[in-house]
Amino acid sequence: MHHYLTFNDIHFNYPHAEEALRGVSFTLQHGEHVAIAGANGAGKSTLLMLCNGLLMPTSGWVDVGGVRLTEQSLQTIRQQVGLIFQDADNQLFMPTVEEDIAFGPSLMHLTDEEVATRTSQAMHEVGIEHLRGREPHTLSGGEKRRTAIATVLAMTPSLLLLDEPTTGLDPRSRRQLIELLRGFRHTMLIATHDMDMIADLCPRTILLNEGVVAADAPTEKIFDDASLLERCGLERPLSWQAMKF
Repeated sequence: MHHYLTFNDIHFNYPHAEEALRGVSFTLQHGEHVAIAGANGAGKSTLLMLCNGLLMPTSGWVDVGGVRLTEQSLQTIRQQVGLIFQDADNQLFMPTVEEDIAFGPSLMHLTDEEVATRTSQAMHEVGIEHLRGREPHTLSGGEKRRTAIATVLAMTPSLLLLDEPTTGLDPRSRRQLIELLRGFRHTMLIATHDMDMIADLCPRTILLNEGVVAADAPTEKIFDDASLLERCGLERPLSWQAMKF
């Protein structure tokens, strides 16, 4: 499967609320690292949940590598699209790190050996082999984030969705996470208002403002438009300002 993602005129309504997304359209190409940026309430998390069917569009359609998102295609879509939540505790619920990472593969009718291989590989990819026997609630914020990512990597998706991945991390853990993500070859869609992380990881940025795509352009071009960022409740990243100065 060629792992692209297309949103076509997506609208989404939560019950008894205004539209969260209003006519959102874009295509994410195979291998791209793209940011979905916007202030709190812009619709970023809603957009991510529509990518793998945690929510279904009110109207419009989502296509993942030639497969339309429907109730019938959910299993196929979710095998290709992995979502890492903003709060890692929402993905960690087993007694140990190793069991958390093995949980997804264990539901895929794989042999015990295949589950163990996937689990070990995922831990290796994020550098947490030494944590395999730890209880998730005892981990630091950065360790929890890496473990949550490993639970998704063990499912071998081709498209990674990350919701505010740097939230709550100390500066060192944040930098380590960015370096980890930089090394991934997956297609990635990162919802965030961490503009410095966008500058580090994402050549392309889609700006959301009140559920509408305000801009979809090379990241540097968006950073050049201070008035656009202000209208969307954002500011230029400090690293970019220093570089320009």
